[in-house]
Amino acid sequence: MNSLAVRDSLYPHADSGRARSRVGALAALLLLLALAQLCGCAPRRQAVDPAETAPDIAPPKISQDAELTYNYLLFQDQISELERLTRTGRVLREDETRVMELQENAARVADSILEVRPSPEMFVDKASLFFNTEQIGRARRILSQGLRQFPENRPLVAALVNAYLMENNVENAVLLLEEYLLSAPEDHQMRQRLAGVLIDAQEYARGLDQLNVIPKAERNKVTLYLQARAESRLGRQRQALRTLDRALELDPYYYEAWAEMAYQRELDNDLPGAIKAYEQLLKLGGPEEEIRTRLVTLQLKLNSVDAALKTAMDGPAEKAYLLSTAGGFLNQGFPAQASAVLDTLAGFDPVPSEFYFYKAVIAFEAEQNIEKALEYLDKVPAGDDRYDDALEFRIQILHTLKRPEEVLKLLHEGQKVYPDNVGFYQMEAEYWMDREDIPQALGALERGLEQRSDNPDLLYRYGALLDESGQRHKGLEVMERIITANPRHADALNYIGYTLAQEGRDLKRAQVLVENALMEEPDNGYILDSLAWVHYKAGALSKAWEVIQRAVREVPSEPTLWEHYGDIAAALGKKVSALEGYRKAIQFGAEDVEAVKAKIKSL
Repeated sequence: MNSLAVRDSLYPHADSGRARSRVGALAALLLLLALAQLCGCAPRRQAVDPAETAPDIAPPKISQDAELTYNYLLFQDQISELERLTRTGRVLREDETRVMELQENAARVADSILEVRPSPEMFVDKASLFFNTEQIGRARRILSQGLRQFPENRPLVAALVNAYLMENNVENAVLLLEEYLLSAPEDHQMRQRLAGVLIDAQEYARGLDQLNVIPKAERNKVTLYLQARAESRLGRQRQALRTLDRALELDPYYYEAWAEMAYQRELDNDLPGAIKAYEQLLKLGGPEEEIRTRLVTLQLKLNSVDAALKTAMDGPAEKAYLLSTAGGFLNQGFPAQASAVLDTLAGFDPVPSEFYFYKAVIAFEAEQNIEKALEYLDKVPAGDDRYDDALEFRIQILHTLKRPEEVLKLLHEGQKVYPDNVGFYQMEAEYWMDREDIPQALGALERGLEQRSDNPDLLYRYGALLDESGQRHKGLEVMERIITANPRHADALNYIGYTLAQEGRDLKRAQVLVENALMEEPDNGYILDSLAWVHYKAGALSKAWEVIQRAVREVPSEPTLWEHYGDIAAALGKKVSALEGYRKAIQFGAEDVEAVKAKIKSL
């Protein structure tokens, strides 16, 4: 929304819709000046000899009211041109200077009006000139000035609240509304506004308290909608649903209430109810692609496959929507329906390359028809936006078919055509690692780093491979480089912390690093294992035991985690748990089975 549109929404006074054309404003201005010269003059006299005329006669003076009207029309003239230049919501580069000139001219005219006849309306109109992200501070200062002259003026308060919210200053918006309501406690619309601000700020209990002040007989549909949102977030789902029903009784076409109803029904696992709500949103003209995609997902969860396919096929014949819907069917294990949706794309001219790519995915993963998948991939032309994806997929298929020469050839083609695509270097590194050729794998990653020296994924793989090749010191240097550039890189943080714990040094730093990694990925079982191991090495066995139990719940088939589980249990004297940990480590493929068996014997 541009600043002028904001002006009308902020202050709906009697003239808020009176935007005049530039020509109309100037025509009125000329008429005003003509009238000013006619009105207030003496009756017409007979023509006289110029010699008898006084040599210096002052022009007719415009009255203060006429001058105010002149300035107001001039202000409207500036507004009209601003509206023309900002109609699309974006200012063209060549119009930026003119827009700034118009803003400043209009602001000066507004100042001349405010100097003679200050009014809350003109303060709001002046502020609206600057109601945009870059200039909102100036708008706020103008409104604050107006509020000092007209304390507790409702339109000024409402506009200043919006300015604070645009600056993400929720605290001042709340304080201003609370102060206003002290003097106008019966203004239920503004109290509702305060409740909405609090609920948006996740202050659900405070928002609900404000709504409860409004008498039940005066609660409108918006009040009930806000009440339902607050009740839901406070864990009162059943009550929230009843409140939404009341809002929809007042207005069966209230879009926001139906959207909240859909969310609440899903939260309550009432999928039929959620489907009904989404269908209503569709009738009300909601975003069709998003709603149909959500409906398909819910219908598939209810195993209503035919209904889901009908919902999908009744949607718009647009590429992005069809691909998204086909992806939904694929993700939930319905490749035939995904293929049916994709077939719509075959009627496009030209046929989108995505059609061939996703058909290849279905042929390979669902139909297990490798040759058919390769045929589809052949139809994605070189240079197409999807060609790099098709190339990577072809490499994966050829790898499955154990055709290494073709794999290597395509990897080098990918690196040549897409030198910035790190995937091709990573895939080549994996290719060489499968052959236990670490130097070649390192070489592939180094070539990638020549193109993308700051890529964290390449750097992480390179550092881990250096460590694996016996160059731990260099590997750690690479990991340190990653977290210097990106202090929130969970994998690198975890890697350094775990390595320090393994070496039994700098355990305080190791704990900080691993805890920072856990903040990024709180349910990552491997990071939990690292934290448990840091505690174990530091002698904090109770903490280690608590964390390692969480780790094996998250990753229940990782042998290293179960061996750590056994070690920590053994240190605590929990022999039964230790035995369980060691046995599961062997069951899931421990690297050194004999070492684990020795630990069992030591119990």
